[in-house]
Amino acid sequence: MRGCEGVYMRVDSDEVRASIQFFSLVLVLFLLPNEKLDVLVGLNPQRVWMVVVFIAGLSYFGYLLAKAVDPRTAIGITGVVGGSVSPGLTIMSFLEQTKRYDEFDRTYACAAAIAVTMMFPRDFVVFGIVSSSLARSLQWLG
Repeated sequence: MRGCEGVYMRVDSDEVRASIQFFSLVLVLFLLPNEKLDVLVGLNPQRVWMVVVFIAGLSYFGYLLAKAVDPRTAIGITGVVGGSVSPGLTIMSFLEQTKRYDEFDRTYACAAAIAVTMMFPRDFVVFGIVSSSLARSLQWLG
């Protein structure tokens, strides 16, 4: 139990607040209906909120990562991870972050380029899962 006290002492109030905010967003996801609603022009509230959770999750991941490594490195890693899932949403997250941390604007721009680049290996893996012959036809011939 002594080891847990050391971890507790290293967590500051900003980290607790960020964690509560993020997990509150996740909780809302499960409270929303998972069906298309005519009132919302046929949109599914849970799917729309999932976009909000994804963008907030990227920011939260980057925030926690920046506590462990250099902020510029954290931004780059976030670009790789987020770009592997959704380059567009990752770029939207970076755009929001540049408004708060303009000293990293070039770093966010490079990370956005990395995020877009991650789309190609991701799609290649998906093609390989769906159709191995399609994936082979996309390989570079040496």
